[in-house]
Amino acid sequence: MKNLHLLVFVFTLSCSCVLNAQSDQKVKERQERRVDTLFSTDERNSLQLWFQDNKKKMNIDQETDDLYTSIVNNHLYKISRTNDKDSELTVDERKEEIDDILAAMNKKVKPLLSKDGYTRHLSVFDDLLKILYDKEGWEWKKK
Repeated sequence: MKNLHLLVFVFTLSCSCVLNAQSDQKVKERQERRVDTLFSTDERNSLQLWFQDNKKKMNIDQETDDLYTSIVNNHLYKISRTNDKDSELTVDERKEEIDDILAAMNKKVKPLLSKDGYTRHLSVFDDLLKILYDKEGWEWKKK
C-alpha cells in the first residue's frame, strides 16, 4: 500500500512539473514575441511622471484613483501588445485597434471622472496618441 501511495505521489509530482514547464515555456515564448522598444526607459519614466502630474490635477479620491489607474494600465498594456513581433496587423489595422482600445477605455473611465477630469483625461490621451504616432513615424490626424 505504501508503494502505491508513493507511486501516486511521484506520478502527481511529475505531472505537475510537466504542466509547470509547459506553462513556463508559453510565458517565455510570449515574452520573446513581445516588442517593448518604442520608448526608452527614460522616456517611459518621463511619460509616467507627466501622467501622474495630470492625474493629480483631476482631484479624484484614492479609491477612484486606484480604479482609474487600473483601467488605464490595462488598456495601455493592450495597446503595447499591438506591436508584438507575431502581430499580423497592418499599420491601418493597428491604428484602428488602438482607437478601439482607447474608446473602450474612455467608456469605462468617463463615469468615474468629473466633467473637467474627463476633459483632462481626453487631452492627456490625445497627447499620448500624438507621441505614439510620432514614434511610429505615422502621420497624425486630429480625430
